[in-house]
Amino acid sequence: MSFVGQVSHEFKTPLTNITLYSEMLSEYLEDEPAPIPDYLYVISAESKRLTRLVQNVLTFNKPSRINIKPVNLTILLKQIYQTFKPILEAKSLQINITTLENDCIVNTDGDCVMQILNNFLSNAEKYATNGKQIDLSLTKSGKMVTITVRDYGKGIANHLLKQIFEPFYRVNSAITEGVSGTGIGLTIAKQLANQICGEIKVMNENPGMAFSLILMG
Repeated sequence: MSFVGQVSHEFKTPLTNITLYSEMLSEYLEDEPAPIPDYLYVISAESKRLTRLVQNVLTFNKPSRINIKPVNLTILLKQIYQTFKPILEAKSLQINITTLENDCIVNTDGDCVMQILNNFLSNAEKYATNGKQIDLSLTKSGKMVTITVRDYGKGIANHLLKQIFEPFYRVNSAITEGVSGTGIGLTIAKQLANQICGEIKVMNENPGMAFSLILMG
């Protein structure tokens, strides 16, 4: 493991503890007047964001072991929605979810799917502030299952779409000015999708972008 990977690994336990205890405090102090609950929310949200960044670095340095088993994508999508909803709403972004009426069971690696969608939504959080809305959807056509994250921001020029999956690539435009990030989120998403025999598609929607993970049900 590289030095960066080793340091990132050492971050995992303290970050887990920070997240756990901030959530426990939030429950204990939920009736306290502002701004105490707001402060605790920021601690919890930022520790979760840093945890996702650490996981990206670890995955980039060492590919994940794949654990294929039946995964209920309907439940997984709702879990992701609940995780990101308060984070996005704090930035005045509305997140809408559209899922299937029945459970959608797919043989895949749930952790990989979760990390891919986390990266999609993290990107939307950074770049879609002008659009004020993000859509998260689960659809099925025959044996093909598609999970899509769509924003309503300014989008990316078509000739740059292939480059955004390259390590450390950042679109050089007014959209990215002042936006922080490691530049490996989409690289890792594509890497993980390949490992679970999935496919990622990205499209300009005018307005905004749509990132889709396609799996075989």
